Amino acid sequence: MNEMQDKAGTSKSNKSIGESGEYYDAIAVGYNELHGEEQRAKYQLIADRLNLPAGALVLDVGAGTGLGFAIIPSIGIDPSAALLAQHPHPQSVVGIAEEIPFPDKSFDAVISVTALHHANPVRALAEMRRVSRGPIAISLLKKSAHTNVIIAEAARTLSPLTILEQTHDRVIIFNPEQPNKPIAK
Repeated sequence: MNEMQDKAGTSKSNKSIGESGEYYDAIAVGYNELHGEEQRAKYQLIADRLNLPAGALVLDVGAGTGLGFAIIPSIGIDPSAALLAQHPHPQSVVGIAEEIPFPDKSFDAVISVTALHHANPVRALAEMRRVSRGPIAISLLKKSAHTNVIIAEAARTLSPLTILEQTHDRVIIFNPEQPNKPIAK
């Protein structure tokens, strides 16, 4: 076992966490078919903007089944054990955004695709910042009642922040390595 496994405990636990985990457990079998194309497009947009080097260690918060793994290889964390059981990375863990079970600065980047509206944004963003030693990218549904709160908290705690407007989503990107080079919208 390596440091990630030791610190995180057992990978891919059989127990889901909270109501969100239970809801996604119930739809896990058809999740990729229902959301696959839309989610993969978001992962591709994030991959294009972050331009991570090969071998970058990435955490995907709310990773679900690992839909974006082929685009951005990553370790996943998700409250749904049934979704996460389909994730291809063996170190993926059942957990929540507010309590990421990895050491400080463990990852080269942290991403979250259409998941943070299920979390406490203050705690989740603080945890994402704690475990990332590089960029953070988050997609948010425009129709979510929580999107503006998450963006406001991200603007308060992550700077410089780039916001990309998509048809149904906003993608926020924090890249501490490029403070004077904002990412094009």
